[in-house]
Amino acid sequence: MAELAAALAAASIGAMIFFSGFIAPTAFRALPAESAGAFVRTLFPNYFLVNGLAGVVASLLALPSYASAFLLVGGAALVALRILVVPAVNEARDAMTAGDALAKATFARWHRASVVVNLAAIALYALAVWLLLRWAA
Repeated sequence: MAELAAALAAASIGAMIFFSGFIAPTAFRALPAESAGAFVRTLFPNYFLVNGLAGVVASLLALPSYASAFLLVGGAALVALRILVVPAVNEARDAMTAGDALAKATFARWHRASVVVNLAAIALYALAVWLLLRWAA
């Protein structure tokens, strides 16, 4: 089961790097800002949910190991982003679009938080993969 947990976590890492590092920036380069924003706004709630649930499932597959805890924390953090932060980011973005001058700082703060948590989840998943593959060997 450790190998399956590692494979699931590694696939999730790949998806997180690909979507946040390539798809989102490409959307903003290739599309008008309004269209790119709508695309990303549609994509990222599912991104956080799918990658978060992948971490939770991988954590169950990794039991009993320390890697399980890293996967659970990373997965729960991504699900929490989906539930708590995505609505706050969207609300701040809507307020910015409506002309609220203070909303820009709120948007930036929530967006920065989501990036930091996302990077932390990638690091936790990577650590878990390393532990699982080391443990399985």
